[in-house]
This record gives sequence, C-alpha cells and structure tokens, in this order.
Amino acid sequence: MKRKRSAQPLTLYQYARIYKVIQGLSARFTKNVGRECVLFSVLGAALMHKHYRKDAKVICGLGAVIVYETESPFMLHWFEKDDQGRCVATRETFHAWVECDGWVLDFMAPNYHEALQTSPQVASLTVPAIPRKMLQKRVEQVEGDLGGLERVGQAVFYGDQEVTTAVIDKAFEKPQMDDIIGIAFAWHRPLPSSMETSMTITDDLGKLSTLRLASRELVGAW
Repeated sequence: MKRKRSAQPLTLYQYARIYKVIQGLSARFTKNVGRECVLFSVLGAALMHKHYRKDAKVICGLGAVIVYETESPFMLHWFEKDDQGRCVATRETFHAWVECDGWVLDFMAPNYHEALQTSPQVASLTVPAIPRKMLQKRVEQVEGDLGGLERVGQAVFYGDQEVTTAVIDKAFEKPQMDDIIGIAFAWHRPLPSSMETSMTITDDLGKLSTLRLASRELVGAW
C-alpha cells in the first residue's frame, strides 16, 4: 500500500510570518544566545507548537544546500571532515532546522545570502545575490548523498542526536531564551490577524528598546 504523503506543515505565508518575527528578534538577540540557526529553529518550532498546533522539533546536524550555479553548482554547507575523510557535524560546526510530520523546515533559509557572505567558503569570491526563499522539503527529499547535489535548491540534512542534545541544552542554559520565546509568542499572530510592525520591550534594568518586524519579502521556495 502506498503511503499517503502529508501536506506541508506551513503555507508560504505562514512560514513568512514566522520568519519575519524571528528575524526581528534575531537582529536584537542573536549575540546573547549564540548561533543564529539555533535561535531561528528554536523559535520556529515554538511558534509552530503554540500558534499552529504542530508537533515540531529542533534538529541539529550536517546540512548542505545548492544556492546558486554559475560555471558549476555552489554548495552552502555546515559540516567538517573527520580523520577518515567523512563529512560530519560537530558541536562547533553544524546547522539547525525544524522537523515536523515528515518535513524539514529551515527558517534561516531566507538568510542564505547573508550566511554565504560570512562563510569562509567564499572569502575571496564575488557571489551573486541569493534570493530570499522558504525551505520546506519532505524528509526523503533531503536524505540523499552530498555528491548527488547538482541543481539549485537541492539539499541534504542529516541530524545528529548527540550534537542536537548538546546544542539545545547549551541554548537553554541562557535565561534569555525563555524570555525571547515569550516575546515571539506575544508578537506573532497567525493569519488573518494583523501583526504589529514593531514592539517595545524592557530589559532587566528597565531599559526600553524597540524591535522591528522584518520587511523582507519571500519570493518562493527552494
């Protein structure tokens, strides 16, 4: 019997709303809580739980995506090679994403252009603009071999339980993370409700700061 495939967990508009809230928070908090991909994934999964009733979980591990092609495909990747030459994730070199109902969602995908600009892979290269797109693919679509990545949009993601546990435990050691999740819950609103374009928050010392909803528009999916 052929297995029925579940529909993608989020529409493009739902994904974009979550992304814009997280991007607005990332601009203020990433330096306080660590890696950007961790913040995007933790908040993305939390908002999917809270506002869309989705069983979403954060996964960390090896990741790679073909993001542009000129003379040859270019792979943005997150992994190292071990002593035996195998590509692996480590606690220092990894990517974080969300898995839900057999789908992989990378809420940081609209920021692949910025990720590429800061990557040592392209330190001496001039790269084209990478479009801001959603990444939401079925798990079986991203379980291939790295050597099989040939076309723009193709991706590989393999989770590592040890790395995931270490990264998530470290993220929640910082008290700011629970506070940031609370702000995300208060700011994000599912369609058709409108969302405030800015939010004023107060830190522990009573200092006010204003968060801005990201205005970046997404142009499709990888």
